[in-house]
Amino acid sequence: MYVKQSQLYTIILASLLLLFGWGSTSASLQAQNTIPASEQKALLEIYDQCGGTGWADGYNWRAASGPDKYEGVIIEEGHVQAIALDGVGLTGQLPKSFFTAFPELRFVALSNNRLSGPIPEAFGEMTKLQGLSLSSNLWTGQLPNLDKLVNMKILRLANFYNTDAKGNVISEVTGTLPDISKMPQLEYIDASFSNLSGQLPEQIGLCHNLQVLELTANQLTGSIPTSISECTDLKIFSVQDNKMSGEIPDLSTLVNLGKPLDLGLGITEPGRLYLNGNQFTGPFPESVAMLPRLQRFSCANNKLTGALPQDLSMMEDCEAFFADHNQFTGTLPQQLPKKLWYLDLGYNQFTGSIPAVWQDATELGKASLRNNNLSGPVPAIYKKLANLDMIDVRNCRFSFADFKAWGGFIKDKDCIFRFGMQQAYSEPHKESVKSGSDVTFDATYPGTLIGDEHYRWYNLTTMQPVPNANEAKLTLRGVSKEDACRYVCLITSVKMGSTQPRSALRADDGEEQKSDDLQPTLRSGFWDLTVDGYFNGIDTPAPIADDLRVYYDSEAQQLHLASAVSVTSLMIVDLSGAVVARLEPSGATTLALPLATGKYVALLNRADGSCATAPFLVR
Repeated sequence: MYVKQSQLYTIILASLLLLFGWGSTSASLQAQNTIPASEQKALLEIYDQCGGTGWADGYNWRAASGPDKYEGVIIEEGHVQAIALDGVGLTGQLPKSFFTAFPELRFVALSNNRLSGPIPEAFGEMTKLQGLSLSSNLWTGQLPNLDKLVNMKILRLANFYNTDAKGNVISEVTGTLPDISKMPQLEYIDASFSNLSGQLPEQIGLCHNLQVLELTANQLTGSIPTSISECTDLKIFSVQDNKMSGEIPDLSTLVNLGKPLDLGLGITEPGRLYLNGNQFTGPFPESVAMLPRLQRFSCANNKLTGALPQDLSMMEDCEAFFADHNQFTGTLPQQLPKKLWYLDLGYNQFTGSIPAVWQDATELGKASLRNNNLSGPVPAIYKKLANLDMIDVRNCRFSFADFKAWGGFIKDKDCIFRFGMQQAYSEPHKESVKSGSDVTFDATYPGTLIGDEHYRWYNLTTMQPVPNANEAKLTLRGVSKEDACRYVCLITSVKMGSTQPRSALRADDGEEQKSDDLQPTLRSGFWDLTVDGYFNGIDTPAPIADDLRVYYDSEAQQLHLASAVSVTSLMIVDLSGAVVARLEPSGATTLALPLATGKYVALLNRADGSCATAPFLVR
């Protein structure tokens, strides 16, 4: 069923009113009797001063027969007790009478409008309030002190920082997160995307009824208080994209964490524990692996160390598990949750191979393992995983032969196999010889290959292919200073193939949407040759870099480079090893470059002396 956004906000609001106990029966949502003239006058002042003539359909208070017919106004026992105008179209600023004329007001919902100016400090004096919703307006200035709102159950302070389509700031509220430990009745708080500072209060455990703690994208610091373990009704806990630190405390008592939040009327919100995008340290919180109801979990983009639990199967309801961009070591978990659909363990330091028992996680659909030290033969687990449509093993230490049993998956045009460029399989080499000497570089792959491999040697200093250098070993005879360069060997295999992806890894991951298909390639390492003490380049060059992102815009015929260090020279080669372009970007990140449809590899030098290699697709 499709509903307009404003209608959806109203549905959610009404559901929250019932869910959190405001109003014991549906009859409480209906007007019971008349109200004092002062309250009716104040309601009409709200209508007139906040653009009532432009409000959503059904909210024409001036045309209604009386306040008991005002949409969004809830009357009980002769007084206005709730003003629910989320997404209705309010503009301007609230009249002063809003804060003085309603002595029994318990609930205020004004989110998703265009109210402007500072948030009135008078909100902080409305001590009878049980619900306050101010999200997504055009507020500016300082967030008032709300610590006196001791009866609060529902608090929505989200989206206080807003920009227009060009990135210009159009509204910003500054301030610190309210001390919610002074709100012992609190059950729901959403202060996400508001740039609020401060810390979680040490006594947060006093909020025994807390079910939703949504604080995504702020500037919060400090650690997670150990008293959080007393919030045993918690279902949604998100502090992602903040500046929090310290070790993650024991969460084993939060047995409801991750359960779906039932908003009523058929609307649910997924339960989750999101700790990603902070600076948490220490080991993986093993208590998380004992939360059976947890649906979605992320501790990505932190500084966590040590091993992951080998058995994650106790997380019976877990559908998404993200632990990427940390410093985890050891082997991959053996047992996965039965309902797991998306697994991301990329950008860590895992070793070993992909466990065969992963085939028991029959719902698994996507697995990203890129940028690890994984290697070794991979059993054909995809044959038991009917939903698996993406696996990403780029920049690991696999060889083509390790996926020899995956032919069916690789050739399936409905699946995404991202093998990409693997890590160098040998350490950096430095050779120092006298002119006239012979020198041999050996890039023989130490493991098993699959057949039909092609070795290609390149001079990375001159950005030229080495003539007739199509074997594992490269011998340079009678070298001179002109040969004192850096060399690299790439191995490609037509047999590995690669498919056209149908979707991005993550909807919010711009790089993944543009990276598309990558040609399976092995990278040998690199050799720096010094002749008579001379080297054509930086004397102590940085190693091969892995932070390069390359994609091609076929419509604009432009090559886009995303690199932390400026690129000084660039070479594009096709799958035959032929050079199709040489460029000197001079720091530019967008290059005009007409290319035919096909698969290519970019080899480049950067200003710090490092080099990088990356395959890319032209459609």
